[in-house]
Amino acid sequence: MLLSVAASAQTKPPNKSDTKSLPDCIIIKDRVLQAKAGYIVTVSTDGKIFTVSNEKSVSGPFRCDCSGNNTGSCFAKVTGDTIGCIGLCDCKISVVVSGVTNTVDISAGLLRKN
Repeated sequence: MLLSVAASAQTKPPNKSDTKSLPDCIIIKDRVLQAKAGYIVTVSTDGKIFTVSNEKSVSGPFRCDCSGNNTGSCFAKVTGDTIGCIGLCDCKISVVVSGVTNTVDISAGLLRKN
């Protein structure tokens, strides 16, 4: 199995209306998604969804899915504070913010509206 997170290569800056900042509970360090200090990550029983929480708040749910028209399955993989998705397709991490589904863009360090 391969650990992967969808990352988009952009030739021009993203449209600000199509992007959002990362939730306060996560950061990108060395091109890897990580929970901030003081947060814990829990994975659902089906392995596809993870939440990031601390004593004061819960963020997510973050969901692991195949990108585009890829078929297959992706599952959350948490190693220490590193969060990713593994599977037999090009996996991505999505999260719904204010009713809009966004994909975590590792290379840009932000969320992109789907």
